[in-house]
Order: sequence, then C-alpha cells, then structure tokens
Amino acid sequence: MNFSRFWAVVFLLIGLCSWIAAIPPALFFTDLEFGPSTGGEGGVDGAFVCAYGENFGGSPRVMIGGTEAFTYKVRRDSGPPYLPGHYAKVCGQISHLTPSGAQSVLVVAGGITSNSLTITVRSGRVYFAAASGSDRNPGTSSAPFATLKACKNALSPGNISCWCSTTRS
Repeated sequence: MNFSRFWAVVFLLIGLCSWIAAIPPALFFTDLEFGPSTGGEGGVDGAFVCAYGENFGGSPRVMIGGTEAFTYKVRRDSGPPYLPGHYAKVCGQISHLTPSGAQSVLVVAGGITSNSLTITVRSGRVYFAAASGSDRNPGTSSAPFATLKACKNALSPGNISCWCSTTRS
C-alpha cells in the first residue's frame, strides 16, 4: 500500500512540474514607450528596453517587431512570489534591423511566447553622460557628456538620455 502511494506522489509531482514548466511568461510593462533603433551603445543599434513580468526563466529572449534584441544587459528572474519591485526583468537593445513604427514586444522563455506589449520604434538619438565625459563631447556612448544638463540641452523630441557610471566604448 505504501509503495502505491509513493508512486502516486511521484507521478503527481512529475505532472505538477510539467504544468509549472508550461506556464507562459507574462509581460506587465516596459520602461520605454518609444525608442530609436540606432545611435545607442556601440553606435549601430538603438536604445535598451527593459521588460518586466514573471516566468521569464534563465535565458529569456526579447523580440521587438519580430526581431530579436541585438544584445542583453540584464536577464533576471528570482522566481515566485512576484511582488511589486521584484518582477522578472530582461533588458535588450533594439536592433537596427527592427522596423519603425508601433511594434510588439514579446519575451520568449523556454520556447513559450509571452503576451505582447507595444513600443514605438522611431528615429532619434541616445545621448550618454558619464562622470568621466566632457560637455564638449558629442554625447555618444564612446564620447559621453559629463553632465545631465548637457544631455538635456541636446535632447529633442524622440531622443533619450542615459547616465552611465563609467565611460562606454
């Protein structure tokens, strides 16, 4: 009798694990409503967009307008319970191959696709500032401004700014 109960529990746990593994990733929000696909860190691709949600797993991929993010800065999922401020997070750089206009943002984790959110990909620049920069620089990732004031003065509609703790190259 105990042997039967043991196997019943084992099969129940296997089924439960299979069910949990099949829970799709869920997107709650992104940190950008719009962003350029060029002029970001490295000069070729665009801004980084961070998606927040749950069930991202260990190596989620971000798809923006059907194009995978060029590179990633953060891939973090501490697992449930997902409390405010402790969501799963993935930050990917908008590829220069991403079409302009309103685009779907999706997270693919373990071969399962999340719900979609929308970001508008449009022309613009990403201006960088770092303590080691100079306000005489052009504000690129390799030659950042020294102050956020210089970033603010350079901004026009469609542009974004980024404060870096070190100079990027």
